[in-house]
Amino acid sequence: MHALGQKGELPLNRPLAIVSSRVLAAIVLSLVFLSLGVWAFHARLSFSGAKNLSKVDFRPDHVTDSRSVGHRMTTLISPSNSEKGESKKANVILIGIDSCRPDHMSSYQYPRKTTPHIDTMAKQGLVFKDCRTVAPWTLPSFFSMMTSTYPSVHLYGTNFRGTQMPTVPGPTFWTYGTISPDYTIQTLAEILREQDYYTAAFVNTVFLSEKFEMSRGFAELKQCGPTAKEGVQQILPWLDRHQDGKFFLFFHIMDLHEYRDREFLLRKIPRPFGEPGEEGLQEQINVYDTYLRYCDEEIGRLFAHLEKLRLDQNTLVIITSDHGEELLEHRKRGHGHSVYDELLRVPLIVCPPHGMEAGKVLENRVSTLDIAPTILNILGLPLPSYYQGMSLVPVFKEQTLSPRPLFAEALLYGNEKKAVLLNDYKLIYTTTVHEFELYNLKADPGETHNLIDELPDVERQMIQILQSFREKANQGIQVTLTPGSKKQEVCEGKLTTTGAFAKVAPLVLSRARIFQTSGDSKEIQFKLANTRETEGFAFEIDPPDASIQLELSPNINQFPTQVYLGSASGKARLSPVVFDRETLKELSSSSAAMDREGLYVWLKDSGRKSKHVEIDESTKERLKALGYLN
Repeated sequence: MHALGQKGELPLNRPLAIVSSRVLAAIVLSLVFLSLGVWAFHARLSFSGAKNLSKVDFRPDHVTDSRSVGHRMTTLISPSNSEKGESKKANVILIGIDSCRPDHMSSYQYPRKTTPHIDTMAKQGLVFKDCRTVAPWTLPSFFSMMTSTYPSVHLYGTNFRGTQMPTVPGPTFWTYGTISPDYTIQTLAEILREQDYYTAAFVNTVFLSEKFEMSRGFAELKQCGPTAKEGVQQILPWLDRHQDGKFFLFFHIMDLHEYRDREFLLRKIPRPFGEPGEEGLQEQINVYDTYLRYCDEEIGRLFAHLEKLRLDQNTLVIITSDHGEELLEHRKRGHGHSVYDELLRVPLIVCPPHGMEAGKVLENRVSTLDIAPTILNILGLPLPSYYQGMSLVPVFKEQTLSPRPLFAEALLYGNEKKAVLLNDYKLIYTTTVHEFELYNLKADPGETHNLIDELPDVERQMIQILQSFREKANQGIQVTLTPGSKKQEVCEGKLTTTGAFAKVAPLVLSRARIFQTSGDSKEIQFKLANTRETEGFAFEIDPPDASIQLELSPNINQFPTQVYLGSASGKARLSPVVFDRETLKELSSSSAAMDREGLYVWLKDSGRKSKHVEIDESTKERLKALGYLN
């Protein structure tokens, strides 16, 4: 054996293998201790669990306090890293709290502690302060979220009408619905199911049911009971069964819905914000906040179970809503009837899987259309070319987004409205009555001062943007005038129907009024100028098989005297002309010639086969319980 020298140096003739083995042992021991330190560090930063939530400091400014999690994650998983498989196996949980206003969440600095459990998640996630939905009610909004397309593209919920809200002006519509499925547009569930994710949805509204094809892509779609607690009770054992595989879980919570039986709920849950009292604004706010606190408790129970199953570090959790809720800001209650911000602003909290940058509050204006692209990007999956949203992964590193217009549409009640938001401004266009509103959201967040007559340059820019959006998706019956030789004459007339006109709008947006719709929506009077450019308007008919009559003015200077249905290839007809939507569908084509001077009535159709959704007695009862029907 060789002994160490007096100074402890190894003899030069000691075998190299012995040297290597000692060095290797030292390296292994170092790695073991390093791993234990990393494990302890991350364990300390994992979900706190429901049993510890009461001990957390929920100060009003907690969202911006980075001491607990600000340095937890410093490395963003880029798409290139994702391709190496670092996040491909992440699970996805999407939680949609129906009718949730972010300005009533303590996660968004609301003074009441309405969301303490979500607050804890927000500290470990990314809070988007300015997220907008695309529609003010459930069906079109959630389908847009699942497909990253606007309602005028996917057409879900754009031709549904409930009975008239007592507080909303406009016609009373028949109770029916149609959807026009486009199966080339895949839902998020369909995409993930193709990637071997087990997909399940736990919902409790008829609008998110198989009847309205919201089950597309879900291996399971379960209608839960009326409360969040009943939903969580079904989800927990489901998680137990699927904890070893990849899954996508969609959980829809309905308790905040404005028409929920409040007495039923308030019997069963704590009332931290006061006892039920006389109906009034503060009473509504107290009840609303109580519901929200109750939803938060159940979400906290779900989070705790994720931690128990050790799923918290490998699960992407997103909390959002389909729309907000009006609490008399514009003298109305509920939702589905306007595109003001109390209905369009929604929460968006993204809690990424372990390893991604988090613990931030982000100022960028984003859309619920961005949710599906963000999920796919995090999972390392390609984005469909038809997506109208964008991935927010670059924003996680606080990259500034270029300004982009965001749109809203597809009302359930009253006259159809469309809105466009860009920078500080928001333009609202009410189609049937041809009215415009313009607001500076920075100076007037409550949208109370209409600037449409004060800022002509901004008005023109916003109208042009909205016009471009409408051109891409404008559908329905079109009435257009092909110019003649007599430039000073006009075409005047009226349309009447046995049903009701809806979504009446000019083909080219401007402040000029070329039509007027009667109060009962059964008559449209129009006056089209005989200019060099084609002028006209579009509308839908409700129900689709209603009869329509067009009658030109008997004025001696009337131009033209002939009417064409579909195209100039057909015979010219003299006023009055009676037709329906199906007749126009047979006579119209995308290549139809309209080169002869005259008035043309034709159909611009999506080409999709509409599916009529019958509202049976069982469905009516469910809709009545939610307040959609009287």
